[in-house]
Amino acid sequence: MNIVIVKQGAILGALLGALIGVVALINPLMIYVLFTLCFLCAPIVMIFMKKRNMLGYLDSQQGATLGGIIGFTSTLGFFILFIPLVLIIGVIFKTYYTYGIPYFINLQSLWLFLVIIVMIAATLAMTNAVMGMATTYIYNQIEPPPPLEEGNIDIEIDEEL
Repeated sequence: MNIVIVKQGAILGALLGALIGVVALINPLMIYVLFTLCFLCAPIVMIFMKKRNMLGYLDSQQGATLGGIIGFTSTLGFFILFIPLVLIIGVIFKTYYTYGIPYFINLQSLWLFLVIIVMIAATLAMTNAVMGMATTYIYNQIEPPPPLEEGNIDIEIDEEL
């Protein structure tokens, strides 16, 4: 897989996570936001990249890797935008977000808070890796792989008797 595709997927995943972080401020939508963050970030970004011709043919392993990267960066993008917005909006409006987050953010437990964020991101990276693999599987069933060209053959067979 090309490094440019990985960078584009990571950037688009972080942007999607930031967008989801803004939508998460609406309390009734939080369950849908969490479902999207857990399972749908990788398919959304991969379908977007496929529609924009930024993504070519991928096998299942490449789809899982790209899905995991998208899931990790989207979770980090979510937390990077969601937590400051909760702290800013918590001064004006009191929601149930504003009661828990300030207790984690102090100098004594900041490292614990960062470890929790990274572990949540790693967990959601695994679920998005499975969804990325499923997305590439479905795309490979719809669109067959490109034919091998003569220069792309890895193994040559010599016929000597």
